[in-house]
Amino acid sequence: MRDFAEKIVLDRIYKGIFITTSSFSKQAIALAGTRTIDLIYGDELKKLLKKINF
Repeated sequence: MRDFAEKIVLDRIYKGIFITTSSFSKQAIALAGTRTIDLIYGDELKKLLKKINF
């Protein structure tokens, strides 16, 4: 997550999306909150995939 957040800043990327099949640590959540990073959890990923009939 730290490398991902740094890459967003260095490359001047507007927004990032980080996906996990489980959950995020408190540190990852805090870091994402200081950047434009959306976090997608395993349960949310399942719902999104179901929604597009994947």
